[in-house]
Amino acid sequence: MKHGLIASLCGRTRRLMALGILIPAFALAQGEDPVRPDRPEQIRFPEQQFHPPKPERVVLKNGLVVYLLPDPMIPQIRLSGLVHAGSLRETAKESGLAGLTAEVLRLGGSTITPATEMNRLLEYAGADLEAGAQRDYVALSLRVLSKDRDLGIRLLGEILLRAGVAERMYEAMVKWLSWIPGGLMHSNIGACAVFAATSGSSVATAATVGTVALPLVEKHGYDERLFLGTLAAGGTLGILIPPSINMIIYAVLTDTSIPQLYLAGIVPGLA
Repeated sequence: MKHGLIASLCGRTRRLMALGILIPAFALAQGEDPVRPDRPEQIRFPEQQFHPPKPERVVLKNGLVVYLLPDPMIPQIRLSGLVHAGSLRETAKESGLAGLTAEVLRLGGSTITPATEMNRLLEYAGADLEAGAQRDYVALSLRVLSKDRDLGIRLLGEILLRAGVAERMYEAMVKWLSWIPGGLMHSNIGACAVFAATSGSSVATAATVGTVALPLVEKHGYDERLFLGTLAAGGTLGILIPPSINMIIYAVLTDTSIPQLYLAGIVPGLA
């Protein structure tokens, strides 16, 4: 009993001594703590050090600028590209066309790989290939494992270059105007008018439609010079039909109203 009482007293003594040490230490710490401001805008935070990554800028032979930012910690490749398009360029009657085009661009496959096969390849590789329209651009993005980079880049290239939009547009024009004598010539002009309304460039219009139409010259037995003449004439519609890039530049240089120039160009362009 006596030993138990002594042990109990020793335990209480140790607890009291510990408490006696903690109380002064807590009071000292409270005294060193700076006074907190009363209002949030008076709070001052330490300066944050941020070092953004520095990508490598590479200019390809075709003039395309690419920024490379390697990350050896992640065995994955991410590619993203911005196309100069978007809802900002839509008229009231074309509202939603950019988003629909971006959706079809991804889900429509390409002229080389059908949509179902492309989806199967992407799912098998665990990759993502998406397209979406924003206000002033259309974004294309690819996420694929490093070991499957060749597959991912090939499919992305097919969507950009072999989506088949121009081919299908030209085929529709051929079927629509086939009843007119020299229907393929009229198809060239019609396809150029449609493409000019989306690109705004004469060079892009002639090059795109010409790439699709030229293989049909020998197939249908047309005179090559006459055929090329219709493509050259149709390409000029890119200057007249909105959204003409040339008219925008001219309006800025001469302080002219862009809508008035568009109204002046769309009538002869469609006629």
